[in-house]
Amino acid sequence: MLAYNCAKAGIDALTYTFARAAKEQMRQFEADVAAIDLQAVQSAGPLSARAILQAVNRIRQCEVILVEGGPQLMGDFFAEGLLDELFLTLAPQVAGRDGEVERPGLVKGKRFAPEHPLWGTLKSVIRGERTCIALFIHPWRQWRSGAVWGLLRSPYERSKGGITMTNPLRELEALGQSIWLDDIGRGDLLSGRFKRLIEEDGLAGATGNPTIFEHSITHDTTYDEQIQQLIRERKSAQEIYEALAITDEQTVADLLRPVYEQTGGQDGFVSIEVSPYLAHDTDKTLLEVRRFWQTIERHNLMVKIPSTPEGLPAIRQALAEGININITLMFSLGNYRQVAEAYLSALEERFAAGKDISRIASVASFFVSRVDVLVDQLLQDKIKATSASAEQQQLKALQGKAAIANARLAYQEFKRLFSTPRFEALRQHGARVQRPLWASTGTKNPVYRDVLYVEELIGPNTVNTMPLKTLESFRDHGRVRLSVEENLPQAQAVLAALQAAGIDYERVTSQLQEEGVQKFIDSFDTLLQCIEEKRKALKAKTMPRG
Repeated sequence: MLAYNCAKAGIDALTYTFARAAKEQMRQFEADVAAIDLQAVQSAGPLSARAILQAVNRIRQCEVILVEGGPQLMGDFFAEGLLDELFLTLAPQVAGRDGEVERPGLVKGKRFAPEHPLWGTLKSVIRGERTCIALFIHPWRQWRSGAVWGLLRSPYERSKGGITMTNPLRELEALGQSIWLDDIGRGDLLSGRFKRLIEEDGLAGATGNPTIFEHSITHDTTYDEQIQQLIRERKSAQEIYEALAITDEQTVADLLRPVYEQTGGQDGFVSIEVSPYLAHDTDKTLLEVRRFWQTIERHNLMVKIPSTPEGLPAIRQALAEGININITLMFSLGNYRQVAEAYLSALEERFAAGKDISRIASVASFFVSRVDVLVDQLLQDKIKATSASAEQQQLKALQGKAAIANARLAYQEFKRLFSTPRFEALRQHGARVQRPLWASTGTKNPVYRDVLYVEELIGPNTVNTMPLKTLESFRDHGRVRLSVEENLPQAQAVLAALQAAGIDYERVTSQLQEEGVQKFIDSFDTLLQCIEEKRKALKAKTMPRG
């Protein structure tokens, strides 16, 4: 990996190192610099010039992309017309598809040539004349005849010539993150909008919950025709809700079926939530899970079960029965470990019974923004309660930090739990990892960046389920980088500082889960009340006047 040592006046030196510390050294650069390891890009599919360009362009307005790679790969960039400049370092020539092309050398002997024009380009970034450098690192073992550098034309620069800019949502896919929509509405299904999200933005799944269905059913007249039919069948408000939701779930599942097949069952799922009234009843939760699974009858369905103490045994049993489960309302690391244990033990039970474990899919939904909402309020209360300026500043510095820190540490637990010999034994028989799913990723505090909970949690084997507004915002101005493993010592320090400030982690996360269940109950109450009112109104319209 390359490391930069820069001063405000310009670049003093550039040296080679292959230590991870190089990423931190690059932060000394007086510009926005990103490093992407090509091994991560390669794991997402075939290594190609255009795939790398998509993966490395972490900022849509990035004007400079500095590339380092082997001669063959760089020749491919050159042959496809993607290079503005090409500088040889240790290689005497570049072998491209159309033959060998010689370029001026960047290196003289064992020293970098200070008069080379590349330095002027890099200094222009430091002076603020250009916005960003995106640097990607080619694995050393793939260099056959030395290193080559190049400056790529970024999508931002190429868009000035009429070429479409890269879609940040598509870039997430290249880094191993799947995008699901946290919204299901019949209007979007009928208009073709949902299908366009799949085709144009790479949407790979959808999630629903009582709050989402309450908003959709009560604000969308496209449900009225089916409601009238259900009224004629003398269905209750509860039965009407389920019929509407099941119809939408089946429609979404069918639209996502090609994604499910193309990804070998990795993506393409739609989720439906069990009644929040059952969050503390294991047996009734299981009955409803089985009923939804049998009624909706789609392989790419997930049933959502909350990770309450009563929900955990239901989760394990449902998975053991071969039902795909989306575990919801997770806030704490301890709760996440319980959820992962339920998944692993369920797979072990199935395998011991001689049953297939290769098609079982599950995601562990870690709720994000709600953590900041509660913790920020607790911090604000403490800020108001003290008159010490230094203490106030320390508390303010923690605001907006808890949610990202918590999720990043959860991702580390995911990596640890699914890299053990225990899981490896299951993987040998087709088991999939239970991917972390970042839920509640719409920014609720207008002071924070509107795509904060997307940009800061990007990494392989993850899902981010976004509200439509957040998805559209990220498409417009999202910045893509491998971020979920950044600043891990700082993440641990944030939770420790909160504890030291008197904000108890276990109490906060327990409160959030309890409130989450109650919010879904409140939404469900409102939903059933609205359906009952609509049922009465539509029934009144259809009654003969006399």
